[in-house]
Amino acid sequence: MLWLSGFGRGFDSHRLHQFLFPYRGGTLDPWGHRHHHRKVLPMNLMLTAHCDNTDVFYETAYLAVKSEFSDWCDASRCVFAKIDDQNLVEMFFDVDPPKLKAWLGKPSTQEIFKKHNFVPTRYTFSPLQMG
Repeated sequence: MLWLSGFGRGFDSHRLHQFLFPYRGGTLDPWGHRHHHRKVLPMNLMLTAHCDNTDVFYETAYLAVKSEFSDWCDASRCVFAKIDDQNLVEMFFDVDPPKLKAWLGKPSTQEIFKKHNFVPTRYTFSPLQMG
């Protein structure tokens, strides 16, 4: 049984749901009423990618545009890792999704992807089979 203190005698399943699953599209006031402004929550993003040459991509593309990352994420925490000559991993933190989408849609960004045959894939985790 789940026991949560501080809810008083008027506790009901609706308040439990609000406690366990807070409204992510805005804020709830103390009475549980939604305020309908859309607040975009930052996310962290890890992706794998394939390109023609990882070293060339890093030197001529990634480092060239890294200063633009601060428009849509915490650029000081970005990670670039070479897997092999044609595969890499990138991690971005505190990403603002609408701003990232705008950056990805820029013609200059698209040109870099085409020039290096850069194909990103969002990385997902799956359970490891143990036996």
